[in-house]
Amino acid sequence: ILDEHVALEYEEVDYDGTAKHPEVSVVVSGRTLVEGVDYTLEYQDDTYVGTATAVVKGMGIYDNTVFKTYVILPVDFNAHVELEYYEKTYEGRPLMPSVTVTREGVLLTEGQDYNVEYIDNINAGQATVIVTAAGIYTGAEQENFTIKKAELEIVVNDATLVVGYVRATDRLDNFTYSGFVEGEDEDVLTQKPHAEVVDDNNAIVNNYYDNIGTYGLNAVDCVAENYNVTVVSGKLEVKPLGDFVIWPNPCRVYLRVSGIPQNSKYNIVGMNSADLMSGTISDYNMTGEFIDVTRLPAGMYYLRIGDNEKMFVKRK
Repeated sequence: ILDEHVALEYEEVDYDGTAKHPEVSVVVSGRTLVEGVDYTLEYQDDTYVGTATAVVKGMGIYDNTVFKTYVILPVDFNAHVELEYYEKTYEGRPLMPSVTVTREGVLLTEGQDYNVEYIDNINAGQATVIVTAAGIYTGAEQENFTIKKAELEIVVNDATLVVGYVRATDRLDNFTYSGFVEGEDEDVLTQKPHAEVVDDNNAIVNNYYDNIGTYGLNAVDCVAENYNVTVVSGKLEVKPLGDFVIWPNPCRVYLRVSGIPQNSKYNIVGMNSADLMSGTISDYNMTGEFIDVTRLPAGMYYLRIGDNEKMFVKRK
């Protein structure tokens, strides 16, 4: 008996949980052979989805064995998928709602009847759950859920400046954050905020450092992919000059002075009280509130302005 002598009733059949045995016709030289007389017939893998086999083995005056395969087809999935939740707030980690899958009222089993895949399930936006059929089923179902942005509060900390000191304005970018999820801080922000000075009408004030008064501080230009940002405004107070202050101390090139009136006279004296340098705030050796001390040798000195005196160290 050869392969071409054997024909099956069908080559494909739908799975229904029962054994599938297509009728077999064996014709040799125009003669139809009889099962049990001229051959034996056996079926293998004939119940589950996949490839099944009809085994025809010659007997009597016939020999040889022929294997004819046919396919048991999986069932269309057409399942109902329900997620544990359809909306959740960003947590900084993959969100994977549990999945319940039923078909015609029958609860299916993950890993046996279907497999689950999660897509885009970390950042705020729409996430997707793909349920792909397995076992006796074929096809896939899809459900979506929403990852909401978390709430982030940015408090602009109050600040104080002395009038006229522009270089201290970088201290305005001082914020307190509340609401970051565990393991995150301001480094996750796409763009960090900066402080903006405004008046009572919320109009931007540019030369605030030249005008004594109280202003508002807002945080602007913050970009946060996974957070809704709420800003709590702060307050900026620009104060008049007070007692004079010097820095940096020690210094090398310039000694910076604040809190002194314009045209104040100053003296720099050594530890032995000898005058070494003198001038006024408007002298050529001043640059704004800087005193050029490059000609002084390294050592300890006193800067005297009126009745006030500050000690400083000049480095090499």
